[in-house]
Amino acid sequence: MRRQLNYVIGQALVNPTFGQSLLANPVEATQGLGLDTRALQALSNIRADSLDQFAGQLSRMLSTLS
Repeated sequence: MRRQLNYVIGQALVNPTFGQSLLANPVEATQGLGLDTRALQALSNIRADSLDQFAGQLSRMLSTLS
């Protein structure tokens, strides 16, 4: 799951259109990427106004999984 979510953040940083879609609706934006259920659930719980906020929330989530 960690690798999948890191990929999503990386794509958001290099593709501004994807990044905006990710902020608006993370689950819809990542359709077709083959993310597992846990990754989709983690994304659906994030509410952020910027990619910095999004990445920060995701990082905190991932740190609790270690």
